[in-house]
Amino acid sequence: MLDFAMKVSQSAHLVGDADIAAFFGLSNRLANVTSMRPNPEFYDMGRG
Repeated sequence: MLDFAMKVSQSAHLVGDADIAAFFGLSNRLANVTSMRPNPEFYDMGRG
């Protein structure tokens, strides 16, 4: 995550699809390990 933050802050123009996919994967794993669940508004949006 820190490598991603450094890349975004120092050379954002080099951030590519692989970086975005890796960050997305990390955020999903963090949500899973902390048992984070969507709030009720999420389901009201028809995405549940």
